Amino acid sequence: MLLGAEIDCIGPRRREEEGEEATRDDGENVWIELKTSVYQESERQRISFQKYKLLKFWIQSYLVGVPLIKCGFRKDHILKEVETFETLKIPRMARDKGGWNGNVCLNFASEILKFIRKNVKDPSKVYRISYSAPWDSIRMYVSPR
Repeated sequence: MLLGAEIDCIGPRRREEEGEEATRDDGENVWIELKTSVYQESERQRISFQKYKLLKFWIQSYLVGVPLIKCGFRKDHILKEVETFETLKIPRMARDKGGWNGNVCLNFASEILKFIRKNVKDPSKVYRISYSAPWDSIRMYVSPR
């Protein structure tokens, strides 16, 4: 099984000094994922962002080792705000606000991968996996080319 990623950009790694903002460049570069989302004007929008979008942003970046995510928030096609998220801090942020748990997500992914490994009989074929929400069943079948 292969996992590929498209890296959007690189930027300087910022180090925090005690009592200072993270602004000192240590000369190293890090990968950065760029994302956009709707500007959050209500609490409902903030909760939805953290529950759904931030989960997707996190897992995509976490699995390939991208440490920073920069998200531009737009309203009427105009950039209103940019926020930087540290990939490794996102699960705690989500959990602290009553959202998802990163360990549960990774364990679920592990179970899916075990299921695939157990059921793929011919690696030369293309397989499709489907599920029915809320995750009651997972099906895998050979896809016609």
